[in-house]
Amino acid sequence: QRHYEASLTAALRQKFPACRWLVGDALVTAAARAYVRSEPPRRPCIAEYGGTFPQHLARWEGAGAVPYLEAFARLEWTVGQISIAVDGPPLSWPSLCRVGSERLLDTHLTLQPCVRYLRFPWAVDDLMVLYMNETEPERFTLSRCDAPIEVRGARGAVSLNRLDAGTFAFRNALTAGDTIGVAADVALDAYPAFD
Repeated sequence: QRHYEASLTAALRQKFPACRWLVGDALVTAAARAYVRSEPPRRPCIAEYGGTFPQHLARWEGAGAVPYLEAFARLEWTVGQISIAVDGPPLSWPSLCRVGSERLLDTHLTLQPCVRYLRFPWAVDDLMVLYMNETEPERFTLSRCDAPIEVRGARGAVSLNRLDAGTFAFRNALTAGDTIGVAADVALDAYPAFD
């Protein structure tokens, strides 16, 4: 049992190196040990284990001093998930045009498995870019703001893109399974200048 818990704790620590960089190894390791005991894996796939760890970590003793920790950990979890994704074959523009303008608005699109859309009340993407670039500025202020983010990656390469409200709403609606027409309406409601 002890070896099993130690292995799972080590796996969680490996999935959240940016959180260890941000708040220290001791805090993340202690939270991971408690998480392993309270929420053991429900499936045999270790790659899927830890999806709720960001919420657990944010509630851990000492984490209250970092109010954006849950958002940062959720972003890190997402980066880890998409970095191992594999792109599917893309839809070509001529294929899309063959649908015809009269049916285009009622068409559903499936986005690549290596793309996710997240929205945070903190600019945690700026902090993640510092970590990924191994940059340590003398001073850094994390701003509280609306941060709609596209996380894109495959085979280890990751990019974080801050989107305007309309583009985020449109793409997020497509991800949720809405048609192009419904997604465009959602985007226009969020951002009237959406094109």
